[in-house]
Amino acid sequence: MIVYLRGHWQQIFKIFVFLLALTFLFVILYYYYGDNQNDWQHFFSQVFAHIQAPNKVEGFINPPWTALLLAYGLLPLKISNVINLLLNICMLLLAVYKVKGGWLGIVLTFTSPIFFDMARVNPIDWIPLLGFLLPPIWGFPLMATKPQTLGAAMLIKWKQEKFSLKPLIPLAIIIGGSFLVWGNWVNIYGAVSLIDNSHNFSFWPLGIPFGIMLLYYAWKTNDEVLAGASTYLLIPYVAPYSMVCLLALLSGKHKKIALALYLGFTWFAVVEARRIGIHLF
Repeated sequence: MIVYLRGHWQQIFKIFVFLLALTFLFVILYYYYGDNQNDWQHFFSQVFAHIQAPNKVEGFINPPWTALLLAYGLLPLKISNVINLLLNICMLLLAVYKVKGGWLGIVLTFTSPIFFDMARVNPIDWIPLLGFLLPPIWGFPLMATKPQTLGAAMLIKWKQEKFSLKPLIPLAIIIGGSFLVWGNWVNIYGAVSLIDNSHNFSFWPLGIPFGIMLLYYAWKTNDEVLAGASTYLLIPYVAPYSMVCLLALLSGKHKKIALALYLGFTWFAVVEARRIGIHLF
């Protein structure tokens, strides 16, 4: 045991520092963020408590197996609100680490307007992002909980598996089983109603040709990150905060695109702020 500790003290120290920082951040967020009104408080926190029929929770239109990952919603609302935000933050950090985005990736991700929008809304995008980072056999069921976040990347990831049926088996079992357990849970009306939302950032349908071209390029280059990027050009509803997941992933081998995305959203935020009388600069 002592020999192991001596040989791995640097890794252990890093883990200790990370957990210490996480604890400190939790305390800060608990007092200054926990009561924030957002999507987590409005409906995601209620989903696990209604596990028998999660899609009857107003505002929840994700596949019902998503509820199995939201058990911490049973905790006091203030605590679960902070936990969900920390899961989003940790998953973004893990994404930057996985793609070797370095400090530039961390700065671009956590100072971008779309990250602050994510903090404002507190969604569950940590789930599809975790799915992206995991091997397809485990990741696809997670990515399917919110396919509008990086969903097109599943095609390239399946291609990388040489179109083996093995990665699709768990997903097929979960989808099929979900209809047996929860009945017909598909809510077309709920999904369509989001299209006319004032916060919809979708370029659809004008973005479709560009999305197809980007997806084709991703197919030729075997690039799952660019395939994930094409998702946002191919779908009729885009929540801007979900693109922070893409920003974190782009910070690896696509730093120039990440920087362009960062500058674009920063410019937009500055212009919108001025329109409502807030002068940031």
